[in-house]
Amino acid sequence: MNILNVTRVFPSDDWYVGEHSHTCYELHVIPGGEGFVNIEGHDLHVRGGQFYITAPYVKHTQRVLESNPMSEYCLRWELLAPTDDSPGIQEESDEYRILKKYFSRCYPNAFEDAYRMDKKFERIFAELDRPRAGSRLRVKAILIDIMVDVLQSIHSYGEEIILRNQKQTEEERRLNRIMEFIQKEHHRPITAEEVSRLFFLCPRQINRLLRKRWNCTLGELVTRHRLEEAISLLQQSAMTVEEIALRCGFTSRYYMYEVFRKHGYSTPGNIRRAK
Repeated sequence: MNILNVTRVFPSDDWYVGEHSHTCYELHVIPGGEGFVNIEGHDLHVRGGQFYITAPYVKHTQRVLESNPMSEYCLRWELLAPTDDSPGIQEESDEYRILKKYFSRCYPNAFEDAYRMDKKFERIFAELDRPRAGSRLRVKAILIDIMVDVLQSIHSYGEEIILRNQKQTEEERRLNRIMEFIQKEHHRPITAEEVSRLFFLCPRQINRLLRKRWNCTLGELVTRHRLEEAISLLQQSAMTVEEIALRCGFTSRYYMYEVFRKHGYSTPGNIRRAK
């Protein structure tokens, strides 16, 4: 393994990297925030405390979630095939094949950073920002430690994630990601254009997928989730109707009343009294 470089990206609500690929492997560690990645047409929602890997010549696109922009540490490396005159050529060849299989099969998946590689990257940049005697050796040792963490993470539960994702169709993955986004962001305005940018689908494609699964458009799905959340809060919380309306993404309690009426529900007050 030949480590090429390490970089860091600070959080910014307009960070976007269009479709690209590399001739090397890339480790992306997310210390905080959230974002969306598309790897060879597969959508991936990533958040702080996770990492993902891209292989050589694998096309990918990266975008932050504007309301909670992610930061990132990136490590690039290449696998060097053993030469015929290498000592222990058979053992090196076996190891090379194993590493190539692991690193090339683990996308498009996000793994939990159980070994806190983000903290190790912090130590690397602390050494690089303030170099002193022994800094380069210390950085090399930390980089080796990080690569061992990656291999152990993939070995521990990577195969399980890979097999589970293979059972899901790409359509199911996209629908699940869209639903996760709505559940998290329903308290604020959600537009078809924003969802289109995040999931690399045009609004027409999004609505086609949603109609096929839930027989509704994006706007109808957002409203449905807001109604369900509002009813749950009316029945289980002591929040005022105005607080619940704003918490669930309605512009006011009067608008929430109107949406309740339009969808055949009783008034929020009656729902609360009937709990």
